Parts: sequence; structure tokens; C-alpha cells
Amino acid sequence: MVPDAGTALHLEGLAGTGPRLRQAVAAVRRVEPTAPELFQLLAAACSHATLLGDDITLHELAWRPHAEAGRRGAAIPMALALGHTALSELIAGRLRKVFRKLGVHSRRELTTHRDRLTSG
Repeated sequence: MVPDAGTALHLEGLAGTGPRLRQAVAAVRRVEPTAPELFQLLAAACSHATLLGDDITLHELAWRPHAEAGRRGAAIPMALALGHTALSELIAGRLRKVFRKLGVHSRRELTTHRDRLTSG
């Protein structure tokens, strides 16, 4: 359902696809944490929430892959999740919250955090 909503967006515009984007996001919310396509679906749903201007949903969806990537030690999904999380917090005016949740207070610490995720 997620790819159909994205394709429809390009063909019909946001006004015509809002309900399908919301349906796609709702479907992704029901995906099990163990699903092999979890990260891809969550990334698409985060993009849909951004297009819809739904920061509450974006915030909820962005933290889910962040937590799962941390548990799995998955560096690329973690980077994508951080991008969506940062966008959500930026929209809400709370970008520093992202860094505090990560225990990061400087660019150097962010690099160290990334290195820990990608090492061995």
C-alpha cells in the first residue's frame, strides 16, 4: 500500500492522495517489529507523514526505527531514523532534544556515537 500512495502523490497531487497516504501510514503502524521490511516501510511512512504535515505521526514513526536500529546495531537505518527524528524535532522547535536523547552534546560526540554503531 505504501508504494501505491507514493505513486498516486506524483500523479494526483497531495489533495487527491491525502486519504491514501493516511491509510498507508496506518498500515505501517501495524507492521510487526520483526518484519524484514520494517525499516523501508517506516522510512516511507515518515515521508508520507512529512508530506501530510502530520508532525505528531512523524515523531511517533521516526523514534520507532531509531529504537529498533539501536537494538539491531543497524547503522544505515539508524542514520535514516535520525534524519526523520531530527526533521520532526526541528519542525517542533526541539532539535536539541534529539541530541539529548542520544546523550550527544557536540558534533564530536555525534561522530563517536556513529563510530560505535558502525564498529565491529
